[in-house]
Amino acid sequence: AMHRTLTDLGVAPAHLAGHSYGELVALAVAGALDPKELLELSAARGRAILAAAGDDPGTMAAVSASASDVRSALNGTPVVIANINSPQQTVISGPTPAIEEAVAVLKKAGLRAVPIPVACAFHSPVVSDAARRLETELAERTVGSPHLPVWSNATATPYPLGAGRVREMIAE
Repeated sequence: AMHRTLTDLGVAPAHLAGHSYGELVALAVAGALDPKELLELSAARGRAILAAAGDDPGTMAAVSASASDVRSALNGTPVVIANINSPQQTVISGPTPAIEEAVAVLKKAGLRAVPIPVACAFHSPVVSDAARRLETELAERTVGSPHLPVWSNATATPYPLGAGRVREMIAE
């Protein structure tokens, strides 16, 4: 809707990007996904993630520190860096008990760490099985090559051309 509004005002993108779920929206704007199927695909993505998460969907926490400082403080803790939002904000993700322990470890190290109220441990191994479920859903959807560069969160490069590779990257 925002893209349509901006287009009506004469604003046209040269490149697109979206954070996490927003990447699907960017792909729809770029013509790689059918905008009419976006809500259905969104719901399928959510179902796949929650099904993969299982009994402990995990959680996330925002840390006011660089990724390298977080890695150093959490050496050996079973959590992952899910997002590097800025040079001084890193998001960690993982099983609920591991994140609770990590937050305590980070605070003892003098770093500010705040749990984030989320549905599950996004961008972590907790939800990795969602990729296979999403691949099945994407096989039934209209997918093509983007007409504009869409920058991937995972690779920090534009999506490649070709429906098959776009499907793989979305599922990943």
